[in-house]
Amino acid sequence: MKQDWRTLPFEKSIVKVKYTTKIASTDYLKSGLYPIISQEEGLINGYWNNEKDVFKVYSPIIVFGDHTRILKYVDFDFVIGADGVKILQPINKINAKFLKYYIESCRIPSLGYSRHYKLLKKISVPIPPMIEQERIVAELDLLSDVIAKKREQLKQLDTLAQSIFYDMFGDPITNEKGWKQVSLVDICKNTGVYGAGSSSMPKQLYRPRYVRITDILDSGDLNDDFVVSSNVEDDETYRLNVGDILFARSGATVGKTYLYRGNEAQIYAGYLIKFSLNILYVNPIFIFYITKNRSYKLWISKQIIGVAQPNINAQKYGKLPIILPPLALQQQFASMIESIEKQKELIKQSLSEVQQLFDSRMDYYFG
Repeated sequence: MKQDWRTLPFEKSIVKVKYTTKIASTDYLKSGLYPIISQEEGLINGYWNNEKDVFKVYSPIIVFGDHTRILKYVDFDFVIGADGVKILQPINKINAKFLKYYIESCRIPSLGYSRHYKLLKKISVPIPPMIEQERIVAELDLLSDVIAKKREQLKQLDTLAQSIFYDMFGDPITNEKGWKQVSLVDICKNTGVYGAGSSSMPKQLYRPRYVRITDILDSGDLNDDFVVSSNVEDDETYRLNVGDILFARSGATVGKTYLYRGNEAQIYAGYLIKFSLNILYVNPIFIFYITKNRSYKLWISKQIIGVAQPNINAQKYGKLPIILPPLALQQQFASMIESIEKQKELIKQSLSEVQQLFDSRMDYYFG
């Protein structure tokens, strides 16, 4: 951070706002008059129709996910979604995007599914002249746009993969193609195993990554927050094997899945449930893509209706309906997915290079 920039304690760099009603995630509408913004990925997470619940935005604000640490720049009226949304209204001497980029540069460490605003309160915010803030924002916005376009390319490839799935197998829940149907537990070596209850600590050489519920992105990939378990005994007890699939069991991320493909040693945390697939019956990539379709999400929503804290246990997950087309057809699908994954890897490599440039500029201004 530039030495001649004056700073303010975080809570003096924002003004207090009056919150409107927060809408539970189970009540979100698929369409409506007003967008809902929550602490989850994606700018808009649902819709609402009651005007009295609208939070009015008179000047741009930042939404901070108290659990997820996700940051969103918002310059339009919206409805507050679920728990964990913190609205950061900067004082008039601070550009809202500048504040967002600065908070990103602070790399607030993950506390798992705990609250993180208490960490924000400990930082100080730089206040360069407004013209300097705007210049920095313009440069970082340019790089951010390139990053966003590459991420959109990845999403399009994911959409292609889903289209291939539907063409080959149809809807896995309604099963209009009449495949044999079983429950998840019927094609697994176990009935669902809960992960470690240990806390996390910074990365250590030669120790496996500790995968937590907050590490799993909507795409099924992991974020870059590499931590290890505080208990070294977890490293063997909860080690993942190729083809294991993890299901998020609690909180706002319930239903998310992650397929372990063996790219690095990993173990998993307590808010996740592991199912070890039997490859004599199923291809793990095929099963993973069952969990990426709309019908699966509908099935998830039906399991948590009327529950204050969303939660799906191992027994419920074990009853997930699974279609069972011939293994050869599953493997054919998996081969096509692997080709798409190779294209994604090229984009990810390019994305990484742009991200490195973005990070270096962030360090130049805020490091």
